[in-house]
Amino acid sequence: MAEIDLGPVEGPKGTSMRFRGDWNGIAEYRNDEMFVDCVAYDNGLWICKATCSAQMPADGSEYWSFACAGMTGPQGDKGDKGDKGDFASLEDLGITATAEEINYSKGVTSNIQTQLTALNSRMLCGKTTVTSGVTAGENKEVQITFSTPFKTAPTVVVTANTGSSHAVAWSVGYIYTTGFKIIFTTTATVSVGFEWIAMTN
Repeated sequence: MAEIDLGPVEGPKGTSMRFRGDWNGIAEYRNDEMFVDCVAYDNGLWICKATCSAQMPADGSEYWSFACAGMTGPQGDKGDKGDKGDFASLEDLGITATAEEINYSKGVTSNIQTQLTALNSRMLCGKTTVTSGVTAGENKEVQITFSTPFKTAPTVVVTANTGSSHAVAWSVGYIYTTGFKIIFTTTATVSVGFEWIAMTN
């Protein structure tokens, strides 16, 4: 049988994949016998499944199919330094204290109220009056109990006032974290008042 050479035979024209850049909400994207458009969106490549416009690429969309994620690009250059902002006054910030009052806190390294509370816990003061059992020339003791015990035995300072010209002599003893005793004597049988302060470092 004789062979007939018909030369090259051209096949049917195929569909072209066409990259359209970043997705644009007003552009038309095609999927037909000529083109299948693809776009870049949300750091990924999306392929158009059906001709559309104003259809945002998304998972589960009937118009788009996610192809692959893009790679992270290099870090951009550091931006220029911004302009210096306007200084707000203390009043603008809702602060009513004066500059002098604020300077009182210079050097403070922790909560001021906490420091004051700790300071108060290291100092107690009080008054006591002995009205009975006082005999001229005889020693008498009065026990003072602290309202709040100290962590260590404090230093105690006592002053006395008989309320008259009668002399009174006293000393402080038996100092503990919970209290102390005042030992005293007077030249007359009178009531004796004492004021005291106890403190630790």
